[in-house]
Amino acid sequence: MNTWRNCFRPLALVVGTGWLVASTGCYSWHAQTRPVGDVIAAAPSSVRVTLKSNGEALELRSPRVATDSLIGFVRFVRETDVEYDSNRVAVPLTGVRRVETRGISAGRTALFVGGTFLGVVAIVGIACSTQDCLNTGYGY
Repeated sequence: MNTWRNCFRPLALVVGTGWLVASTGCYSWHAQTRPVGDVIAAAPSSVRVTLKSNGEALELRSPRVATDSLIGFVRFVRETDVEYDSNRVAVPLTGVRRVETRGISAGRTALFVGGTFLGVVAIVGIACSTQDCLNTGYGY
């Protein structure tokens, strides 16, 4: 006799893995219209800066403003997918075209939650159509 628990083990695995994989998918970069000093005063852990000179984008960790420069550590990812911070850089504030901070994306979050709900409903429907999931053994 199959129990309710046996039907939902695959579901728990799928949902748990999905949440783990997509947990960062709800975040995106948001352009800031405030001055760089005000953005950094909010103490973000990292910012993405687009330079005026060549349009290059740098992700700076532990950013801070010192007099007329934005200072931080450039984020690198090696071939082994190991992240590390290296190369402290200073960018003149006058050379910054745009500053972005990482935040929750309402659209991505809603899409993820809706997709997860529909996936759960589909998995439960399939599991219960192939097994006797609703027979709890209590005689109801």
